[in-house]
Amino acid sequence: MLIREAKSGDRAEVLAFFTSAHGEDPPTRTIDRIIQFGCCLLAESFGRIVGYVTLEYTFFDRGFVSMLFVQPSHRRSGVARKLMQAAAARCRTDVLFTSTNESNEPMQALLSQLGYIPAGSFDHLNPHDPELFFVRTNQNGGA
Repeated sequence: MLIREAKSGDRAEVLAFFTSAHGEDPPTRTIDRIIQFGCCLLAESFGRIVGYVTLEYTFFDRGFVSMLFVQPSHRRSGVARKLMQAAAARCRTDVLFTSTNESNEPMQALLSQLGYIPAGSFDHLNPHDPELFFVRTNQNGGA
């Protein structure tokens, strides 16, 4: 498996991946922005995108993993772990935040294994499924 930064030539495939992953039209402007600014890392297996992660600095100027998705056929195979580790390695701030729904127990378990700790929650983003925030000290970062 290869983890690499998404490039402009990956746009169509990233948009298609987003649609297949989420079952909805992709937020085209967001995808364009994360590719343009080098915020999207792709996991490839045999030349096909099997997962992606986005690392942004729009969360109080701190590193924030805003999106992580792995194709269902590649879950439980280490793809999410490798993407999260790659994001942490690239993060340029001393802390790295992320969030997930309260119902997403596999992601919460992964975050715990990777050294993230709870940092609070936010209601009303997804009805009846609070968004839980997590943080970890990032040894690779530094503002």
